[in-house]
Amino acid sequence: MPVVTVGHPIPGLTANERIGRLQLAFIGGRTGQVTVTSTQQTQLVALGYVINPATPNYESPYVLDADLPTVLPAAIAAEVAKTTGPTATALRAAFVPAISIVGKGADPTGATDSRAAIVAAITLAATSGLPVFVPKGTFRKDGAAIPIPSGVEVYGAGATSIIKNGPSPTAAIFTNSDTAAGNNGIRLHHLKLDANGPSASSGQFSVVEMDNLVACEFDQLEVTGGRNDGVTAGSGSGLRIQRMTRSHIGRIYAHDVDYDGVLLGGCTDNVIDSVHGVDCKRNALQLSRYPIGSGTTPSLGNVVGRVIAEHSTGIPGGTSPTTGAVYFHNSQYNQVGEVFADGVRMAVGGIGTDGGSCVGNIVGSVVARTRYVTSAVIDWEGECYRNQIGRAVIRPISGAAGIYVRVVGPGSFNLFRSIHAFIGGGTGANATDCDIEMIDAAGAPSITDAGQRNLVRYTAAGQLFVKKTGVAAVTVA
Repeated sequence: MPVVTVGHPIPGLTANERIGRLQLAFIGGRTGQVTVTSTQQTQLVALGYVINPATPNYESPYVLDADLPTVLPAAIAAEVAKTTGPTATALRAAFVPAISIVGKGADPTGATDSRAAIVAAITLAATSGLPVFVPKGTFRKDGAAIPIPSGVEVYGAGATSIIKNGPSPTAAIFTNSDTAAGNNGIRLHHLKLDANGPSASSGQFSVVEMDNLVACEFDQLEVTGGRNDGVTAGSGSGLRIQRMTRSHIGRIYAHDVDYDGVLLGGCTDNVIDSVHGVDCKRNALQLSRYPIGSGTTPSLGNVVGRVIAEHSTGIPGGTSPTTGAVYFHNSQYNQVGEVFADGVRMAVGGIGTDGGSCVGNIVGSVVARTRYVTSAVIDWEGECYRNQIGRAVIRPISGAAGIYVRVVGPGSFNLFRSIHAFIGGGTGANATDCDIEMIDAAGAPSITDAGQRNLVRYTAAGQLFVKKTGVAAVTVA
């Protein structure tokens, strides 16, 4: 059998981590060399490893496959134990073996169903403690969503590691294994997930659907293809997660989904780094109630860094759902740092309904180039209280008459500290637009009065109109 050098470069590792991968990658020795059969060598190449590379880099996790040693964890522990000196700690942290879905029979060409292989890898991960690795390729998934148990990590090599629903899909890509008792410690990252909704003739499903989570992580995910049936609230989103707490959502790129890019229902005390939604038919991010569509349990105390929403038309499908960047539905005391909206109909909105309320949410800054049709760029409706927009710059780029800021009662104490609204540049009847409309639930005027106290602290605009229902719009200085 030949003795070969095996490597698979991964960028960003420190010198100590490189040494660790070199020393521990294979049991055949501490030099990165291993004795393999011709079958094993073919398998390694299929998994993305490089045989006898010109510039050796031994930086890939060992892949636990059927044809390779199954005693790997104990052998690795023995090798790590031999390591002393200043690199010992780095070596222990650097080397993480993984279970490849290809080793379990997954097809990287997408020609055949790989669901059983992915499930087999996840099942082994749940008992061994090893993560699941999705190598470069397109892996077709047919049938039901794949359940992920507590403590399991599934990751790939980025946007080239794709799991995609097969034709005529009926379910999400992933769910969690126990929505009743809950799951913890699930990690899903560095993957592209495509629910392939456009190929379905009926049904509804998001890309990832999970419920009842603690201390989980979702990061570096591209999600697309969620399908909404026009009936089920929130279906067709990129990530649709309910009752999650103390978890982390890193960087999510959601595009071409039938509902929200990221939809959180009844989620509390989570950190979200950034959400980038492109051509999502609703919002890039919605912080909603639980159960989604009918409940009053709020999403509470979530901290969001940045939300970007882009849309090519603003009115998908010729209908009139509100495309937006951030929407609060019966949500309370959440904080969003920065919002950029380009081509959507609404930048920030909120509603308190069905006995719930939208209270104490803060958005630091808003920059919006919007398309609107009798809609508002910043819109608070129903039971909305003590919400704050720090600073907003708004410019319409197309659409008919609309409103920059609207508060429809009975909300009170909503604060807009600085609004820079630039009229013009659109194709609609902008001369009849109004910048700020505040009315109560019955349609009566309600502008900074004692009952409502919706305060515009400072405004600066080329033209600023304040509309009182039933009264001609008046210009204010």
